Amino acid sequence: MLAYLYTPTNKIILGLKKRGFGVGKYGLVGGKPENTETHAQTLLRELQEEIGFVPFRLPEPRGSVSYLFKYLDTGNIETLVSYIYAVQCTEDEVTRFKSTEEIIPTLFSVEHIPYDQMWPDAEVYLQKLVVGQPCALHCEYQVSGGTYSLVSTAEHIKKPE
Repeated sequence: MLAYLYTPTNKIILGLKKRGFGVGKYGLVGGKPENTETHAQTLLRELQEEIGFVPFRLPEPRGSVSYLFKYLDTGNIETLVSYIYAVQCTEDEVTRFKSTEEIIPTLFSVEHIPYDQMWPDAEVYLQKLVVGQPCALHCEYQVSGGTYSLVSTAEHIKKPE
């Protein structure tokens, strides 16, 4: 689960990873479910653990990003789906976010998002999220020697009912 944290003043909060997968990159705050957690429970726990934040407003579903990782060295394939939830924060709430051993929360204006310090697919889904559009994206990466290279992205198109 991923949290798209934003303020009413056109700013977003990204987390700079200090350890683990994606170290040194900015991204949305979030993580994987534990045991039988719901999406909302996972998101609320991760926000508390990673930046010390307990939102007053319920997270709103905004979309998903599915990933296919092809490991060229081993021939293995891994899939992952990240569900994105939007959480509006006041600037006062943002000042109380805390850095942890895993994440440094950082406030950016939407005009100055550090795409060059993020996973390549982030630019595709963030450009939708910052204008209030839902996101449904599929990304394929090739992985070789620990290097992740984005091969393709495609938006999921819903068929009319």
